[in-house]
Amino acid sequence: MSKILGIWGEVPEENQEWHQKMQIPEATKRLGTRAFHFQAGKNMFPEDHAQTATSFTLYDPLESTESQSSIEQSLPLSGLSSDALKDVLLEARSYTSHLEDKAKEFSGDYADIGCLVMGVFQPTPATHDAFFEWWRGEFIPFIQRSPDFLRVRLWKLDEAADLRERTVQMRDRNNLLAYVMVYEFQSDDMPWEVAVEIGQSKAYQQLVEQDLQYKYGVYHLKRIYGETGEVEAEFNNDVYSDEEDDSE
Repeated sequence: MSKILGIWGEVPEENQEWHQKMQIPEATKRLGTRAFHFQAGKNMFPEDHAQTATSFTLYDPLESTESQSSIEQSLPLSGLSSDALKDVLLEARSYTSHLEDKAKEFSGDYADIGCLVMGVFQPTPATHDAFFEWWRGEFIPFIQRSPDFLRVRLWKLDEAADLRERTVQMRDRNNLLAYVMVYEFQSDDMPWEVAVEIGQSKAYQQLVEQDLQYKYGVYHLKRIYGETGEVEAEFNNDVYSDEEDDSE
């Protein structure tokens, strides 16, 4: 099973240059892999289930099997002596991939992905097996009916650390949500008509609305970094802005 490392970020505007031009390139060089940097799009999920991270950076593939070592390499300390970085929050998580199913026509090229819908979640012990049986047997096939579907993936948490107030602290994974489900679509937004339809099922209402801890977010690809830290590609994400048109 492959390893993935993801970093959820809440980075103020004044620290974006450090994040995108120093932290991510240095991490790619240390890890020896490519990085895919996503920015948050408009989140239509209820506030109490909405992911608050404004960015997500995925390091994939991850060659090292040492999760803690990968975590430490992903949070380089360059620039951390500056008080200007005191409000930066980076949550690094190493995962093992447990499932991947993609559309036949999808090559796996991240540049083809219009939006990434990510759910961090944890079933209760009592409903754990029932949830995954339903998710694999009913939910995934339902999502795959969308003509915009590209790929679905399931990751399980191995190790975690946070960069908070210029200090890196390891986290106890038993206190965190254990799984991430990732849905990739070629459209610029999640196919909400599919989500609304399946949300009306009794199984969804019981296994998700009643018994599942979860947070969802919608993300769009902004940059692809090569193994040496250089930017291989940039994407125009102005279309994803949450700002309302004030011209009326």
